[in-house]
Amino acid sequence: MFLVWVKWDGESRGDGVQTVICRHPLTPTPVVSDLTAMQKRPYSVGVTLDGNIRVTEVSTSYTLEVLSGWTLPDKGEDQVPQPFDFFYEVVEDGRHCDPAERKRFRLATAPFLDAPNQQWILSLQKESGDMGRDGKPVNKTPQEKTDPWRTRALQPPPEDDDTF
Repeated sequence: MFLVWVKWDGESRGDGVQTVICRHPLTPTPVVSDLTAMQKRPYSVGVTLDGNIRVTEVSTSYTLEVLSGWTLPDKGEDQVPQPFDFFYEVVEDGRHCDPAERKRFRLATAPFLDAPNQQWILSLQKESGDMGRDGKPVNKTPQEKTDPWRTRALQPPPEDDDTF
């Protein structure tokens, strides 16, 4: 499991091309509930996974700010560069599934500090926009929208060759 921050080169989040700023592994590896809570939902473009998972035994060495994506763990900065996007990435270890499959999740609720058991408990919700097999963002180049009325060539009326 990884904490991932990506930055967009446009003026706002989702505008332009995204680049990974930081990918930080959660260590020691937390316990991820089984993925059977996720369901395949039909959409107009096909079928996608949807649902929540529960993550337990997240080390209390992480702060709420890091687990919420407000602070980069390695740099200790107060803020991450804008415009940014933060998510959790769940990657199979290769024993049961293709290890290159990277699922993207966001916090569904605030992280819960279970102090008596010395752990954070997270509820994560599936997001679209999974990373590619190489761990890099799949940046789709926006296709230029053409206005059918602008590109439509009007035909001139036929010339009259009728003589009276």
